[in-house]
Amino acid sequence: MCSWCFGFRRVSLYSTTATVSGAGKSKDSLYRRISPIGDPRVSIVPVLDQWIEEGRKVYKDQLQNIIKQLRRYRRFKHALEVSQWMIDIRDFSLSSRDIAVRMDLISKVHGMKQAENYFNNIPEQLKLMETYSAVLNCYAQEKSVEKADEIMQKSICRNLKQLVREFGFANSPKL
Repeated sequence: MCSWCFGFRRVSLYSTTATVSGAGKSKDSLYRRISPIGDPRVSIVPVLDQWIEEGRKVYKDQLQNIIKQLRRYRRFKHALEVSQWMIDIRDFSLSSRDIAVRMDLISKVHGMKQAENYFNNIPEQLKLMETYSAVLNCYAQEKSVEKADEIMQKSICRNLKQLVREFGFANSPKL
């Protein structure tokens, strides 16, 4: 008998219930189809398109979970492909969180210059704190202190102006 068994003759690790969370709940989930494609040079867009051609539904939160899983495993190119497909092809509505995640992915896959271009083309109404935080994080990773400081100043000014509008201080005689 082995010393690590502590006197147990038989140990069963069998369980009758199992829970799976996240993007891959069912046996034939979209994430389970995407997951085996590990080579970043191989596009996962055909898998996404085939899923739709089979008449299956795809939901925004499902795609967001897939992006999250791919990012967790540092599969940034595939996560960016899902993000682009989700927004550009399936035409799901954008949230500031979607924009922030996409900007981070662009910086990791294509570099900071492309992420800057993306940020500069974001409509002003979607440039919220999450978006500014994402671009600030990109600059921090690039160790670009000057640009990070510039974005921080823009963010502070924009948020201050927003507060003034929201609380009606613009009509105050003391301002």
